[in-house]
Amino acid sequence: MILDPDDPITNYNAAAVYSVIGDQATALRFLEAYVQRSSEDMVDLVRNDDDLAGIRSYPGYNELLARNWGLISST
Repeated sequence: MILDPDDPITNYNAAAVYSVIGDQATALRFLEAYVQRSSEDMVDLVRNDDDLAGIRSYPGYNELLARNWGLISST
């Protein structure tokens, strides 16, 4: 099976996996791909999913939300 790198769900799941294993830089890269392809309606998921907890304090997280969705994290 080949995964589509442009699929938002693939990118979200990859961000979650990398966040859980502690590779925050890679997690942020995949989260950015997800955010760019998703609507602002998904912000609650991004802000509250425990699998992304490790990335929320990583440099660039707040900027990513602000740049793509015009939001600042409320964690």
